Amino acid sequence: GTAAISLLFFVDKNHSPSIVSAVLGACITLGFFLWQYVLSRGQWIGGGDLWVGAFLGFVFGWSHVVIVVAAGYGLAAFVSFIRVFMFPAKKYNLVPLGGFLCLSGTLFFLFDLL
Repeated sequence: GTAAISLLFFVDKNHSPSIVSAVLGACITLGFFLWQYVLSRGQWIGGGDLWVGAFLGFVFGWSHVVIVVAAGYGLAAFVSFIRVFMFPAKKYNLVPLGGFLCLSGTLFFLFDLL
């Protein structure tokens, strides 16, 4: 997922935010995920989510990354909701967030939703 976004980022320059917006987006998103990681002691999100979030912040810039990340959380929540009702007896119904962040970023990028 991240590799596809990175390739498209360098191919299509129409989606490129300014360097200030890209760096600010990466720092804000990394800070947001780092805050969650520290607060939960690594139980809510993993270390890879930090880097995926920072990358999305860099690709979309600070003004659009909030929508992309919120959509990733929404996709993960939807799948988690369905999974809990399909497999209620499972003790660990964990859904990794990174894949949904990558899917959200790819969809927003490919279909030019922003």
